[in-house]
Amino acid sequence: MSSDGDGGRGGVHSYGGVWGNVNSGPGTQYNFRGETIYVNLEAARKVAQHQPNRAPSDAVGRVADLADLRAALAQRACVAVTGMGGIGKSTLAAMLGADATAYTHRCWRNLSDNATDFASLVQAALATLGLAFDPREIPQPAEQAEYLVEMLAANADKVRLLLVVDNFESVIAADGSLVLGWGELLDRANHNLGQSRLLLTSRQFPHLAQGQEPRRFAIGGLATADGVALLQQLGVAADPNPLQEAVTRAGGHPLALRFLADLIANQGYTLAQLLDQPIWDERIAERLLDKIYPHLPAAQQQTLQYFSLFERPTAPATIAAIHNNLLPHRGRLGGGVWDEQTIRHHAAALAERSLLDASGGRYSEHQIVRSYAHHLLPDPAAHHRAAAAYFQQQYAASHPDAHTHPARNLAEVQPLLDAFDQLCAAGDYEDATVLLMGTYFEYLSGGGGVNLYGLLSRWSEFSRLMAMSQRLVNAPTDKLRSGSRANSFMGLGIMHLSMGEYDKAIEYYAQCLPIMRQLGDRQGEANALGNLGIAYKSLGKYDKAIEHYNQHLALARQFGDRQGEANSLGNLGNAYDALGAYHKAIEYHKQNLALARQLGDRQGEANSLGNLGN
Repeated sequence: MSSDGDGGRGGVHSYGGVWGNVNSGPGTQYNFRGETIYVNLEAARKVAQHQPNRAPSDAVGRVADLADLRAALAQRACVAVTGMGGIGKSTLAAMLGADATAYTHRCWRNLSDNATDFASLVQAALATLGLAFDPREIPQPAEQAEYLVEMLAANADKVRLLLVVDNFESVIAADGSLVLGWGELLDRANHNLGQSRLLLTSRQFPHLAQGQEPRRFAIGGLATADGVALLQQLGVAADPNPLQEAVTRAGGHPLALRFLADLIANQGYTLAQLLDQPIWDERIAERLLDKIYPHLPAAQQQTLQYFSLFERPTAPATIAAIHNNLLPHRGRLGGGVWDEQTIRHHAAALAERSLLDASGGRYSEHQIVRSYAHHLLPDPAAHHRAAAAYFQQQYAASHPDAHTHPARNLAEVQPLLDAFDQLCAAGDYEDATVLLMGTYFEYLSGGGGVNLYGLLSRWSEFSRLMAMSQRLVNAPTDKLRSGSRANSFMGLGIMHLSMGEYDKAIEYYAQCLPIMRQLGDRQGEANALGNLGIAYKSLGKYDKAIEHYNQHLALARQFGDRQGEANSLGNLGNAYDALGAYHKAIEYHKQNLALARQLGDRQGEANSLGNLGN
């Protein structure tokens, strides 16, 4: 915990130096806060071509839903399409995005595939326009949301961006609240996005204050006629009445209807036989999987199980590496050599049966299929550990020495982020904590080490860090040591403090403090007390701040932490200064000045002299 200097926070934020791709060649002019920026149109087109928002070629129906969604977006800038898993939310959004005439630019973000940190959304949206964004220039998610919305509003005459955020439930907490940045985006998007629109797809609807929430657009299953058309398109030949009955009993669930057609095409069932089966309930898709899965070739069953290990889309090379290098001949899913070509062959067969999604050489499973296949893994923890080891080895191969080959950007540490996810999935939360906070991946010129937490903080990846830390503090009590949990609470407090979320910071420090005391960790206790003081002072609660600064000062003096003592003295001086108790403030700043001189802390000496002058 460091002194908060002269107590000042905030001031006028500078938004300069964020725009990129400025060039003197042909381009489009963008205006923002009095600046004119020329952007290469070709760059924007190239980015837009890679957005996965084309409508599925086999999409059926939803004509009325699509018309109603267009009408909703004409009235509100932010709309959330909600419905159960597999019901067709993403398909409807893709159908809307396929309309090339309504929008000049389109950007698609799947939060189950991509990181859920807010900065990456802003980067992707601006990249679609051919612009660069560096989150280090604007580290606060709330200000990033303001930046994006104001840019779209300021250039409404030339920008009509459709920004689709798929699987939005990934950033909705258990209590319905949103990860930092996302709530501010929804609030601001409701007021002014210019001609641009924000479309969410989500299984849950966020709990927000009135006026902040998006317009809700709930969808159910396919209409009966559309469901019948889908079954017929998939080759199911039957009289209209049985087809209509099947669609009605399946609730129009598109994925369930595809599985139904698969059983008829590949396993010899008739529709009449399936209608007589006791499978028609709210879990119809899983019931049909019960009939499909046992008849898949063993290699395809294993492929589904392997892909279920990964939350993000995964290349076959990853699966092959884990199988051959990390789990050889253990009998978990079968021996033999699995190469990329073999897995592509099996994956193509599974994709034909709607059991796997394939895009750009990377594969993922629908959540219904993923949950089903993962449950069938004979030893899921062992496989998650193997995946974690693979990702860490992958990082080590690219960065053999933290002194000479440090990570330079987020993309380079992605294997470590994947390893963290795999360790948590294995239940190895202690190892995940060490990976995040205890392993140095870079060394500073002065010799100090920087862990993954420090790297992500440097790159302003606050939303990602908070999601990782929250995962640790929510770990079962028998899976994470108290000290690691306390450090995770401390990290959450520090992030919220740095972003001006003082009440949330206090909440996390207050959870950290009793654990530190129980463990007898006086340094940790002192840090929590000092940070509580800073948070209370930032809220203008000076008496509470002084109370915690005094406790921190006493502890620092007990175990001889001279720098901590100096920080407390300076903070006490600032708190009394804010109260107008200038004689008390002078008393503490003089003590701080004397100690800074003893320690040879020239910066601390300068701060004390400045504060005395104030």
